Amino acid sequence: MFNKFLNFSQNKLSYLYQNSLLLQNIDKIILPFILLAFISSTFMSSDSIGFFALIVIFLTFVKMLTKPCECFELKNFEWWLIAYFLLVVLSLCGSTLFSLSLKGFFKTFIYIGFYFSTAWYLKSNRDKIPLILGVIALCTVAESLVGFLQSFVHLDEISGWQDKTGVNPEDILSRVYGTLKPYNPNLFGGYLVCGLPAVLGSVFYFLNKKKFKITAVTAFLALLTVYTILQTGCRGAYLAMILIFGCVFILSAKFFWNTYKKWYISFAGAVFVLFVSAVTFVGALRHRFLSIFAMRNDSSNSFRFNVYNSSVEMFKDNWLLGIGVGNKNFREIYGLYMKTGF
Repeated sequence: MFNKFLNFSQNKLSYLYQNSLLLQNIDKIILPFILLAFISSTFMSSDSIGFFALIVIFLTFVKMLTKPCECFELKNFEWWLIAYFLLVVLSLCGSTLFSLSLKGFFKTFIYIGFYFSTAWYLKSNRDKIPLILGVIALCTVAESLVGFLQSFVHLDEISGWQDKTGVNPEDILSRVYGTLKPYNPNLFGGYLVCGLPAVLGSVFYFLNKKKFKITAVTAFLALLTVYTILQTGCRGAYLAMILIFGCVFILSAKFFWNTYKKWYISFAGAVFVLFVSAVTFVGALRHRFLSIFAMRNDSSNSFRFNVYNSSVEMFKDNWLLGIGVGNKNFREIYGLYMKTGF
């Protein structure tokens, strides 16, 4: 049905497309804004990033309405995103704090819309995939360098980021937070761990091109990113990084096992030993990593358990449509369920 509408619109606007240099080169206009959305994430506010994302969504919609033979196709997993978005719409309609939930809805719309717009662009511009991944890798490396420098400054905490009760001062990690706003090492760790696959991908990309000098440089930058992730003290990022390296090992084995089996096993073993050694012999990292398993004995863990328990109670009372969308909406409703003293 939607494709019929697109076909109707494209037929009606065919004259406009054929006589518009702007529309015929719209992909060249979309690309810079996609790149700006990623680049601006390192130093600009969410509103500014969302502005670039909205431009990408708008231009993609114009492209679909005017460019001949454009049709809307979804992969199987993308239908799950559509289903999720429909649930978000239902939750918005049933929210008791509609105005706050509406703000969260617009954010969700921009997130999902930007994903579909970027994916739509790349389907017809596959040659731009290395460029976009390269920009993501460069942004990640730039932030890693900032975090690396911060790790030698011993930054003061902006808020209570970790439980220091009964901990040797030498075992307290000076957590880095980069330039991302709001300043928070967990946010920073999540950002870096999302960009790490692009950095690792650049290593394999140049290795496949047999550009070994550049491969060595990108491998060093990947190690820099790993070091900075460790310095964030973000335990979720630690677990995600382990998962990423596990997936990289499994997927890359298909290409390297037959030809470079011994080298491959040696490299993978060296990475594993390096990580275990860092966690074992660096007291601050060891304490931070082992606190994952401290359960209620760690105050930050205990706080999260309280949030989980309260969220379950919220779900029981709002099991059909939820409470709405957005962090501000959640904060207001959560106040009715939260445990005092935290």
